[in-house]
Amino acid sequence: VNADSKEHLTSIAATLAGGAGYFAGAGAAGAHSIATDTKAYIGKQSEVTDAGDVSVTAKDETELKTIAGSGAASSNTGVGLTAAVEVVNKKASAIVGDNAEVTGSSLTVKAENTSSSVTSAAGLGAGGTAGLAGAASETFVNQETDAHVGKNANVTVKKGAKILANSTFTQGATAGSAGGGGTVGIGISNATVSLHAVTKAYADDGAVISGGNQVKISADHTTDLTYAIFAGGIGGTAGLSGNAAVNIIDTETKAYTGKKSALSADEAGDGISITASDTT
Repeated sequence: VNADSKEHLTSIAATLAGGAGYFAGAGAAGAHSIATDTKAYIGKQSEVTDAGDVSVTAKDETELKTIAGSGAASSNTGVGLTAAVEVVNKKASAIVGDNAEVTGSSLTVKAENTSSSVTSAAGLGAGGTAGLAGAASETFVNQETDAHVGKNANVTVKKGAKILANSTFTQGATAGSAGGGGTVGIGISNATVSLHAVTKAYADDGAVISGGNQVKISADHTTDLTYAIFAGGIGGTAGLSGNAAVNIIDTETKAYTGKKSALSADEAGDGISITASDTT
């Protein structure tokens, strides 16, 4: 039983304004909004018997690229503003349902959730009197990964039972701005990443798993962030620049067995393992 979802999106936005008059302004925004629910499951009270190698896998793969740039120049005042914004809400679930029965050679229940995001925002403003520029790169991700055997389910296999939840989030963010003016130049940049990730692998309350060679329950999450921000302001009287980089990382990674559950494996096999790891 397999559910597979892929989202690969690229967005490019660019504007340019110029004039010999009093004011020139330009703005650009690139945005993605993604919401997915990818699920593979054996339903409640189902019976899968003498089935050989049984696998229930759900995979969601998201790759986003957002590039935004703006430039403005005027003999008096030039203003350039740019934003690259990504909002992602996604869930991947692999489930053997409550009260289900599975017998066979092996069982693999695996949920895999990966997100990769690259954002780039650049703004330029130049004016004979004042140049103003602002750039923002904003990423908001809510990611849930769930692999489990349900309540009171009964699993009997010979070559091993595995319950695996794997989650990764990779972000590269760049924001840059420059303002130049004969009197005042102002440049402001911001890069924000907000991640909430829940990764769970478990055998629920009352589940009975006879794994033969092994029983493995594993939850793994990895967060990898790289960002760069630049701001510059040049003016005959005043040059002002400001940068802000904000990372909000909230992750929960759990591998466990519920109340009154029972796991067993052959002594000659690989035994029973329950592990969780979270790396940032």
